[in-house]
Amino acid sequence: MPDPLPKDPEVCPCGVPLHYPDPSTEQAMRRLVQRFGWWITVKLTDGRAWRVPRHWIALHALAAADLPDLAARYGWPLVLALLGLGGDDLLAALWEVLTALW
Repeated sequence: MPDPLPKDPEVCPCGVPLHYPDPSTEQAMRRLVQRFGWWITVKLTDGRAWRVPRHWIALHALAAADLPDLAARYGWPLVLALLGLGGDDLLAALWEVLTALW
């Protein structure tokens, strides 16, 4: 299950159009996002993890203490972790178990 894309990929999650200070940085970030996706998983030391927009990190930075509140404010997806599996891996593992039982 892929992560949802933002409503407008040209707008930073803060609501302002992408606001890189120089064109070369913006171009590099656009290539990175195109290659690796809009989201990156950020995990806290307590085990909780969220999918965070790469542009947010590049434009605003991110402090671990702020992550839960920012994720709630902007609706960033929580990564389900069980037995060391992320959300997609967990769904795939559950599907394998279900199909084996049928």
